[in-house]
Amino acid sequence: MIEMENTQLPLYLQLVSRIEEQINYGELKPGQKIPSESEFCEMYGISRTTVRQALHDLATRGKVIRVKGRGTFIPKFIARKPFDGLTGFSREVNYIYNKRSYSKVLCQEIILPDEKISQMLGLKNDEAVIKLQRARYITDIGVAGVDTRFLPLIRFNGLLDENLEKNSLYEILISKFNTIPSRAYSEVSGGACPEEFVELLELNPRDPVTVFRDVLFDQNEIPFDYGENVYRIDRYTYRIEIFDNRHPGVNHYS
Repeated sequence: MIEMENTQLPLYLQLVSRIEEQINYGELKPGQKIPSESEFCEMYGISRTTVRQALHDLATRGKVIRVKGRGTFIPKFIARKPFDGLTGFSREVNYIYNKRSYSKVLCQEIILPDEKISQMLGLKNDEAVIKLQRARYITDIGVAGVDTRFLPLIRFNGLLDENLEKNSLYEILISKFNTIPSRAYSEVSGGACPEEFVELLELNPRDPVTVFRDVLFDQNEIPFDYGENVYRIDRYTYRIEIFDNRHPGVNHYS
């Protein structure tokens, strides 16, 4: 048995701190499975309730992913920054450009996802997802990007019958599936335009694009939507709203 630190911190926070240290120092690597609840109990001489509270805290902040029937893993997807406000593409475009947007559905189909997508959504390897891919346009500007979403089929089977060119995805999820987006983790990076999108985005091979990857969680802290999106850097501005929790009412925009 490994002894926990003798501090005034609750035991579950001591376990949270220890696991985070192992992640930060590379002792736990992306994609690696961490010990089970019972193994943590035996290692540190603590209760299962304490372990569950610690793992819930880590999962809530995107530090670990809990996969049904498989265990708890360090995500391969690195969570960079939590959103403080969840706004869709249409609202962003209206806010930034004072213009309307529209979409063209490129595919709306059932697939078996790869391991990364399954892990992001907390699914077993044999669980299917709905792949929704849409080209996003801004009126008077043109095509802005390609938005690709993956949602669990077992939960959103009826989504295949929805018209997602005329209707908002998240309004449908809220009204018909009782799924309310509560928070998201997003990773933003730059790169060369993927070959499959060059013609659609009216770019040349290796032209730079902005790449967004995000995971959305519902009101019950369950991941329900994983996205991989590519946008032209000259046609879409990414807005982040950040709140300083130490000073209520103070916020910054960038």
